[in-house]
Amino acid sequence: MAASRGHVEVVAALLRAGANKEAANQDGWTPLHIAAQNGHEEVVVALLTSGANMEAAAKDGHVDAVRALLQAGANKEAAGKDGWTPLHIAAQNGHVEVVASLLQAGAKMEAATKAGKTALDVARQLRKTDVVALLQSRQSEHVHR
Repeated sequence: MAASRGHVEVVAALLRAGANKEAANQDGWTPLHIAAQNGHEEVVVALLTSGANMEAAAKDGHVDAVRALLQAGANKEAAGKDGWTPLHIAAQNGHVEVVASLLQAGAKMEAATKAGKTALDVARQLRKTDVVALLQSRQSEHVHR
């Protein structure tokens, strides 16, 4: 609620008290995504500073939230313990628009998980054909530069 209304002082107090910055609402939106979507830059900065990330937005296909987070300076290469980046997560879930936004922002297609899988490998394995096509076309553009 505080994130959606732009109450940065309340958000900061909740974070200091140990509030879960990754807690999602019934639609899968975290405070970071909500603040970004509503243009509350100070709240976005407070949440990013506290270590919030865009994993949930990438997973759930919230392309507008991903774009807002990228514009606010979220780390497009932030990897979990398993090495999965937002690009891997979006590819895994077949979210072509999120994959495209991450690539446009400069996400590294060659980034590999701890198991050595790139986003293209993940998309191929899970038969996410639209994502595979996008990644292959970007890979081919990259090679021919």
